[in-house]
Amino acid sequence: ATYLGTRAPTAAATLAPKRVVIASFENKSGDASLDPLGAMAADWIARGLVGTGIVDVGGTSADLASRGVASRAAPGESPLQALARDANAGIVISGAYYRQGDSVLFQADFTDANAKSLVQTVGPISALATAPLLGVERLRQRVIAGLAPMVDSMLTAQASLIAKPPTIEAYREFLQGEALFYSNEQEAAQHFLRAAAQDTTYVLPLLRALSVLSNNGDFVRMDSIKRVLGLRRGQLTPFEQAYFEYASADCATDAECLRATGTMMRLTPNSQFTAYLHALVLHWANQPGATDSILRQLDPKSGELRGRIFLPYHHAAALHTLGLYAREFEVGVVGRAQYPNRLFLAMSEVRPLIALGRLDEAEAAIQWMMDLRPGNLTGLVHVARFRAAIGDWDGALEAMGQALTKLQSQPRAAADLLAEGASLARRARQPEE
Repeated sequence: ATYLGTRAPTAAATLAPKRVVIASFENKSGDASLDPLGAMAADWIARGLVGTGIVDVGGTSADLASRGVASRAAPGESPLQALARDANAGIVISGAYYRQGDSVLFQADFTDANAKSLVQTVGPISALATAPLLGVERLRQRVIAGLAPMVDSMLTAQASLIAKPPTIEAYREFLQGEALFYSNEQEAAQHFLRAAAQDTTYVLPLLRALSVLSNNGDFVRMDSIKRVLGLRRGQLTPFEQAYFEYASADCATDAECLRATGTMMRLTPNSQFTAYLHALVLHWANQPGATDSILRQLDPKSGELRGRIFLPYHHAAALHTLGLYAREFEVGVVGRAQYPNRLFLAMSEVRPLIALGRLDEAEAAIQWMMDLRPGNLTGLVHVARFRAAIGDWDGALEAMGQALTKLQSQPRAAADLLAEGASLARRARQPEE
């Protein structure tokens, strides 16, 4: 149904000149067994750059694709330009790797996406084909050094803080887990755990597994991972220790969780993702003003934040608590435009419309919700609540009657509704994903 909140497209804005996005490297070796290196090289460079705490990283092409936010190149646009547009990144790092005897050669290119021009080439960097990630690590160091003049001269000094790369087998499992994080959390957890088993020095998969298992309420396996990481706590970097405290929900008080995400944000001051985590913990701690002060400065279309469907939801909720209903509605409109099939984001528009007394528009929004998910049990309950809020008692009773009929005809529906509510509650407490 046609409904409020639609806006005419605007002219393309200048891409963020100091944000970097990394494309999967192209395999030009002729050896199909080396195909996984393309995504691995891009991801390791991206994580290395984030770890410096200096540069704003918009993610990788594989990361964006796994969250369903990658788009095809428009007519006259190169794939690299499309990637830059998806991540709102003014700098694109791309490259390729080749086979030469028993070695693999890596090369990286820096492209200014606003000027649409190649500005620098790094490499070739050589590594034995039996240990190609050592070449990826050397390439990462050279990329950081080459990128420094374009972003910040302090970048090079921070490079030594980054750990060595994991084994190729562990890294392959980790990337498979990342690709499944937003579509199949159970499978993602299995890949993360296999990655950690392949390389016992590789901590990040265990931290990501904690987030997945927390979202699913799998507290038995969470406790097992927490025991393993607890024994290694002295070996973790400060960032890993803070992430462990957050991801394991090992915070006895709001203050402790705020301290954990605050540390993560301090160690990666240009990461929009860690700022987002800190803002959501502020929301959890009932500090809506502080939540808004961070979220309103973030770019929800950045590579790090695209696909984070709970960002507009929590931002709108914070604004509602503050009584800033007009801004709440604006955030809801933007969120629904970015994720048009998410029913709970439509609620972020209905709620402020009712508060503002714009009941005709609220009615249109409620109808749109019903059209989006006909017969959805959770949706029917919310429709009943919103119709009651606008004084439509007949409509409220009708929607609630439909919900009760659905419960009677589908015995599992009640259990599903309770499970959905429990999952949402867990995600509110662990709002990363």
